[in-house]
Amino acid sequence: MRNDLLFPEETFRRSYSMITEPVIACKTAFIGKCAEIDRFFRMTLDIDIRTELNEDQLSLVLHYYPSLSSLNLSQFNHLMQIFLLIRNDNAHLYANDPIYVNDAMALSLSSVVRPFFPITKGDELTLYGAFHVVALLSNMISVWPFAVNFFTSKILRLHVGSGKELNDFQIKVEKTFQEKCRRGKPTYSYPEGIGKNAINYMNLTLQTTLSKVFFGFEKDTLNLHYAKSDYVSFREVTDKASYLFDSVNDEEKLIELRNAWYHGFCLYDIYEQYGVRKTFTLDMMFSTLLLLQRACLKNRNRYWDVLKAMDDFAIAIMHFYCLRIVEVTYKIIDSRLTKKEKFESRIFNSWVAYKNMRDTIPGSLENAVSLYRSHDVKWTVKGSRFDDRKLRQTTCQILRVFLFNGGQDIQIGDLRTNGKNLCLADVDLPQEYQLKVNGFYLRELHGRPIENIGDRIVVYEVDCRNIH
Repeated sequence: MRNDLLFPEETFRRSYSMITEPVIACKTAFIGKCAEIDRFFRMTLDIDIRTELNEDQLSLVLHYYPSLSSLNLSQFNHLMQIFLLIRNDNAHLYANDPIYVNDAMALSLSSVVRPFFPITKGDELTLYGAFHVVALLSNMISVWPFAVNFFTSKILRLHVGSGKELNDFQIKVEKTFQEKCRRGKPTYSYPEGIGKNAINYMNLTLQTTLSKVFFGFEKDTLNLHYAKSDYVSFREVTDKASYLFDSVNDEEKLIELRNAWYHGFCLYDIYEQYGVRKTFTLDMMFSTLLLLQRACLKNRNRYWDVLKAMDDFAIAIMHFYCLRIVEVTYKIIDSRLTKKEKFESRIFNSWVAYKNMRDTIPGSLENAVSLYRSHDVKWTVKGSRFDDRKLRQTTCQILRVFLFNGGQDIQIGDLRTNGKNLCLADVDLPQEYQLKVNGFYLRELHGRPIENIGDRIVVYEVDCRNIH
C-alpha cells in the first residue's frame, strides 16, 4: 500500500481519494473524536445530532460551548451538518464526499480560533478545516490526543521538523483549542468494583486502535485503491465476506459492534439493538473480535491488514497494562540510568506499576493475550522516557515478572532499598550495563509462579533469602 503523506491545506475530498496508510491513520484519528462528540450530545444533552436543533436546545449547547455563542441557530445547524459529513466520511474507509463551506461559516470558524492552515480551498473544506471543526466540538481533555494523532509525520506533510519541533507545534495547537473547545472531561459509565482510571484509559485506548480493525476489514474485503462517491455500507462489506462466517448471526455481531462503537458507545454504556437493551462490555467486544479473527484466518493471505490490526489492538492493551513495569525495570537495573536520588521513588513506582497491571477491567488483559497471534511480543519503551534518550526494547514470547515483597533485604548494584515491595520484569539488557539484584542477574532469577496470564505473562514471587 502506498504511503503518500497528506497535505493539511488540501480538500477533504482529494485527501481521501486514494486509500493509503496515512488515510487509514487519519480516519482512525478522526472517528474516535467524532464518536465522542456524538456520545456527548446524545447522553449529556439528549440531542440527536442528525436532527436540527431548536432555540432551547441551542441555548443548552452554548452553555458547554460559550466560544460558539456568536453563531445563531441557522449557523449552528449548518456547523452540525458539516460535522455530520466529516463524521460520515471518516466512518467509512472508501467515503470521500466533498464538504462545502460558505464564506460566512469559514469566517466564523476563523474568528473563534485563528486557523493554523486554510480552512477552505475554493468552496470546499480542507483536511485541516475538518480538524478545526472537530477540535472545537471536542472536550478540552481529548484535544491533546487528537492533535498528537492528527499532526504527525505518519499522516501529514508538515513544514515543521520532527522531534521537539513537532512536539512544540502539537502543544501550541492543543493550548489554542483548549481555550475555545468544550469545557469538562468525558463522562463514562463506571460500574461498581471497577476503577475509574482503568475505564478512562481503556476507552482512550479503544479510540486509537479499534477503528483500524474495521477499516482493515473493509480494505481487505473490497480490495479497492480509490474511494468512490457511492461507497458501500459496512453491511454490504460483511455480506461480500459472508463466506468467511459460520452464520448470519456472526455477521450481525460484527455489524453490531462496529455500529455501537462508531456511534460513540463506550464501555458499560447501555445501547439498544432491535429493541433490546444491551451493555457495551469488553467481553462482548473481545468475543466478536475473536470471532472475526477466526473468520479471517480462513483466508489469511487476503485478510492480512485486519489480522495485523487486531494484533496491534491486542498489543496496545498489553502495553497499556504492562509496559510501565518494563520501563521502570530499565530505570532501576540499567547502570547508565542510575540516580541515587531517584532510587527509592523508582522502587516505589515499580510496585505501583504492578498494582496498575492487576487493577484491570476483568478479563481485559487475558482476552488481549488470547487475541495476539505473533510468536514474540516486543515491549518497546520510547527514548523520550529515559534520561539518555535511548530507545529500549525487550522481545520475548513470555514476559517474566518478579515480585519481591514483605520487607526483604534487597540490594541492587551498590544501592540498598528501604522499600518493602519491588517489582521487576526480565528485560533485555546487556550484562555489561545490568545491575545485579542481591548478586544475581535478571536471567538468573527464579521464584514460585503465582500467576499465568495466557502463557504470555508469568508472575513469580521471589524470596531474596533463597533467590535462585
